[in-house]
Amino acid sequence: MIRNLIFAMAASIAMTGCADPATQTKIDELTKRVEALEQRPAAGPGAAAAPSAAEQEAGEALRGINEKMAKMDYAGAKADCDQAMKKYASTRAFRRGARTCREVAVVGKEGKMLELDKWFQGEATLASGEPTLLVFWEQWCPHCKREVPVLEKTYNDYKGKMNVIGLTKVNRSATDEKVAEFITEKKVSYPMAKEKDGNWSQYYAVTGVPAAALVKDGKVVWRGHPAQLNRDGLLDKLLGS
Repeated sequence: MIRNLIFAMAASIAMTGCADPATQTKIDELTKRVEALEQRPAAGPGAAAAPSAAEQEAGEALRGINEKMAKMDYAGAKADCDQAMKKYASTRAFRRGARTCREVAVVGKEGKMLELDKWFQGEATLASGEPTLLVFWEQWCPHCKREVPVLEKTYNDYKGKMNVIGLTKVNRSATDEKVAEFITEKKVSYPMAKEKDGNWSQYYAVTGVPAAALVKDGKVVWRGHPAQLNRDGLLDKLLGS
């Protein structure tokens, strides 16, 4: 059903935050078109064709995958992603929500400390063995401007239990100077670094910001939007506290 397709699309947006502007524009236009179509009579000349059975099933599959991820059933989500890829890869619904499957595929990977271009402030390493939250953000992203300072409280609340490392590619309209000014203005104190040619984003499957990954015991144990960590005690569950 159309509502299932909307859910899949919305889930993808929520996991992304600041998407590429062209992609976001297309998504906004599609959302308006879908809303307009839902208000039309169910039948009659010129009425839009109903989504195919495959599109409906793909939407349902993505909804189930997101529900399993919310429950931290990553093994189940990965298995469902594999099945969905085989059955629905050609559907629009799955293509819109495929980012979810790319993100869940990161869970279980080795938590690698990759090359950096520079540190804006502080320094940290994954070699310490302490759980570390990697936060991907960009200075031009409005969602990041909201989430990155909020994470300062998380950083202070979990000192001794978890480290935080902020990572930025400094792309588009951002500059090193603007990033440094933002960090100072918002009084962000956790370590901040600049990626080397987007290598961290590529390894941790980051295609939209803000995004985050939690590394624990040398493995990625969670990948998603940083705002999710404050819901239903998710971070405490992940840390085992």
